[in-house]
Amino acid sequence: MTASAQRALTLEGAEAPHAAEQAELHPQKQHAHVRFINLGKVYEGPQGPVPALQGIDLDIQRGEVFGIIGRSGAGKSSLIRTINRLEKPSNGRVLIDQVDIGDFNEDTLVALRRRIGMIFQHFNLMSAKTVWQNVELPLKVAGVPKAQRQRKVAELLALVGLEGKHKAYPAQLSGGQKQRVGIARALVHDPAILLCDEATSALDPETTQSIL
Repeated sequence: MTASAQRALTLEGAEAPHAAEQAELHPQKQHAHVRFINLGKVYEGPQGPVPALQGIDLDIQRGEVFGIIGRSGAGKSSLIRTINRLEKPSNGRVLIDQVDIGDFNEDTLVALRRRIGMIFQHFNLMSAKTVWQNVELPLKVAGVPKAQRQRKVAELLALVGLEGKHKAYPAQLSGGQKQRVGIARALVHDPAILLCDEATSALDPETTQSIL
């Protein structure tokens, strides 16, 4: 099955600078430009290769909110996960600010992912850590000073309405509350790109509207 998108652009002739010229997203720009060029993804199944994405050509401008719509199994998650390289394409290229991220080494990918927030469909919270610790963890790993971490986590928990749940563990939360923790965690680095994999599926319409 193939994930398709409207406003597709054919960009095979575009040339991107080598990754060494620009290892991270452009620091002066709040949002990033994303481009897919002839992107494809094939999974190996028990009955043979299963194509998930075929010939995706798509240009997403800075600051644009772009939705990918399709049936279950159409490749929506596979497509967005190529942006932060959680999925490696079988062919084609992904460019961010005109840089081909396929050229990135592991260290450069770490830097890239700090500029990309992702809200996962199934939360992906750490069960042994509290709400506060789950949100704080990316900042701690990045070496952000404690005082700055505390300010940022408090700000984000207030944003998603979980100020009183900071000591709770994921098992003590509802599905909607877990999703809010995931949203807060995705925003800790003030990302230039925010990837949402059915990010509000566990939230009621009122909460969805307030967070968005």
